[in-house]
Amino acid sequence: MSVTLKLKPEIETRLRAEAMQAGLSLEDYLSKRIEQTPEPDLENRAVIRLLRQWRAEDAAMTPEEEEEADYTCSLSNILANRRRYVLTTGSSGTNSDNMETNA
Repeated sequence: MSVTLKLKPEIETRLRAEAMQAGLSLEDYLSKRIEQTPEPDLENRAVIRLLRQWRAEDAAMTPEEEEEADYTCSLSNILANRRRYVLTTGSSGTNSDNMETNA
């Protein structure tokens, strides 16, 4: 099979240099690189589909929905960071953790 690629000059220059360093023609070098590229596994394909779905959903959001999503994401990050802090330090980070008990 024969394929024609239109590459930016800087990309072509880089690929030609890589091919020369490998001791191959540009065609053989590209063919080898393509053959060595692993097939995405089923899990990766599912993740890619999900990311594409999210991107499409995000593109259809109204400004109000975007604002709400940003708030929800920020709140989730705050809660995740707090949980990470508690798990790594054993402290909840509240003042009551620092108070001494007077009996």
